[in-house]
Amino acid sequence: MKVILSENVTHYHEVDMSDELDIEQILEKANGLKKRCDTGYEAVATVLEAYKNKFGFDYQVKPNACGTEFESLDFEYEIC
Repeated sequence: MKVILSENVTHYHEVDMSDELDIEQILEKANGLKKRCDTGYEAVATVLEAYKNKFGFDYQVKPNACGTEFESLDFEYEIC
């Protein structure tokens, strides 16, 4: 039997960026990239890279720097 399972994990990333940037605006833009990016940190880095290219703000994203937390594992469906 083959099955598809989904795993839900919370990832805690560390982001170092300019105080001049608005984190709420960055998160809004990053959430808009969900379908184009595989991970949240990739989405945040994509937004911050655009700010860097346009305005010169430097940044650093450290994926999972503050750990991860396993939330749940769920059965999705059986593969025939």
